[in-house]
Amino acid sequence: MVGMEVTLFLLGMIFLIGLAKAEHESVFEEDEHGLAYKTEKKMFFLANIHVTGKSNAVVANAHFSDDNERVQVEITAPIRSFDSGNRDRDKSVFDILKGEEQPNIRFISEWIEREKLAAAINSTINVAGEIFIGGEPFQFVFPLELKSKGSHVLIESDIKTSFTDFGIEPPSVGMGGMVAQVLNHIDIVVHLQSNKIAGLNEVFHPTLIAQNA
Repeated sequence: MVGMEVTLFLLGMIFLIGLAKAEHESVFEEDEHGLAYKTEKKMFFLANIHVTGKSNAVVANAHFSDDNERVQVEITAPIRSFDSGNRDRDKSVFDILKGEEQPNIRFISEWIEREKLAAAINSTINVAGEIFIGGEPFQFVFPLELKSKGSHVLIESDIKTSFTDFGIEPPSVGMGGMVAQVLNHIDIVVHLQSNKIAGLNEVFHPTLIAQNA
């Protein structure tokens, strides 16, 4: 009996170590171009489980003002393209995010001064805009870290928010979430390459040339 208890304890420790490792692993490889979400669910009699879903099916474009002095970025990603490693969960995410009403998650930034954006290379800039889910707009500010990669800029962010910020009740399984309950927090992870955002690299290009001269 004691041996069984020790075995269960060791298995539990391995399970928890595995979860902790998964939680801190980077979502994206360096050269990927995508968006992701991270959340956490509480399982009956088990430790909290971290869930990550990511998409590399991102379409992004830069729009310029008539005087070419300001830029606006538009990003879309099909909800069905987010892969969490569990097909049933991905179908649930599509339903929760009202995919039948609006199949793509869409972000449109406010207008940004072109010079200000170019000057933010190798630093952080706050970019405000709206995320559209189910046809409804939600205001957000993304602190974007811009990293020079020689020929382009890597754009990263990890913003902590919640389901209720999007007017969504955290999903649960079983009466009162007895089987599983998704916690009311969600991280939005941004990992984009400027040379894969149509038109944006020309904003950064002169600065990149000067930095690498």
